[in-house]
Amino acid sequence: MLGMNILIVLFLPLLAFLMQLFLPKKIDRAKVCISSIIMLLSSFLCLDALVQIFQSSKLSLIDKLSFALTNSALSTIEFSWISLPALQINFGIIL
Repeated sequence: MLGMNILIVLFLPLLAFLMQLFLPKKIDRAKVCISSIIMLLSSFLCLDALVQIFQSSKLSLIDKLSFALTNSALSTIEFSWISLPALQINFGIIL
């Protein structure tokens, strides 16, 4: 469930962008409202994923707070996106 929420959070902004790009200009007000709702839903799902991650960890409340304040990552996924001899750009997700 958590993995699915994270994927949905990643693809909802893409859906809002594609909707803005391909729907006709006549319905601009509706596009803005729908895009805002999509981004709000993405924010709520992200917050839910964060709560699930912190609830599933076996740390005490003090450890969780210090963990959050030190900008540490619970888990990271990283891979090479562009790899040239003079340039390397990585893409990743940090939880």
